[in-house]
Amino acid sequence: MVDTETGREVPLPAEIAPAAKLDAEVHPVAGNRLLVRITGDRDDTIYLLDKTGKILDREPEALRDAVLLQ
Repeated sequence: MVDTETGREVPLPAEIAPAAKLDAEVHPVAGNRLLVRITGDRDDTIYLLDKTGKILDREPEALRDAVLLQ
């Protein structure tokens, strides 16, 4: 990820960073937050991060039935 204000690379939190960078999708969402979908071997996991990269939620309930368009 790249911080568009500073131009600096911002790593995903170590506990969710996939081995292959292309296995992560990052989507900006309201409230200066990020929705991150990590593609795994069996399924995908969705995380909600704040602007500093701190994990706020894993598999947010409001998104359990949502369809993310690419």
